[in-house]
Amino acid sequence: MNTSYFTTMAVNGFNPIFQEFPQLISVLLDSFDFMNRESNVIVHGFVIMPDHFHIIWVLPDPLNNIHSFRRHTGIQITKFLTKIQPEYLGLFWSLRKDRNHKIWKTTMGHLEITSQDMYKQKLGYIHNNPTKHPYKFVDHPTEYLYSSASAYLNGKKNFSFLTLKS
Repeated sequence: MNTSYFTTMAVNGFNPIFQEFPQLISVLLDSFDFMNRESNVIVHGFVIMPDHFHIIWVLPDPLNNIHSFRRHTGIQITKFLTKIQPEYLGLFWSLRKDRNHKIWKTTMGHLEITSQDMYKQKLGYIHNNPTKHPYKFVDHPTEYLYSSASAYLNGKKNFSFLTLKS
């Protein structure tokens, strides 16, 4: 039941909404926090990039947890963009009958972590993501704010929903 997953979710069209609208990062962080408190989701590591995020988490009900997360964050991002810059929503038109916009790409990476070595590799990948091209924002992982890297490297939690794992 304590299976960890490495998940990647990308913004539809790889539009850099978290860079163009940094306020939207709080939608993801608040959702991680809510799922941790209300759904017993455990977050072990994450990074939020301009057009995607990576996360290692323990999901009690993986399909339902991910569906709820994608739906909730998609609605919240759409509401924000409707108020702030409605023309930007044109990048996310959907032909589906049940919605007007689609924020997240349909396909995503979602892998069960099957060993401690795999866990360490994925956590390292997450933490080093902001230091690599094409995104290279910082020289050292701890310099990037929207990541669990500094919590692991400094041994101190920087997000309430984060559960450090050795």
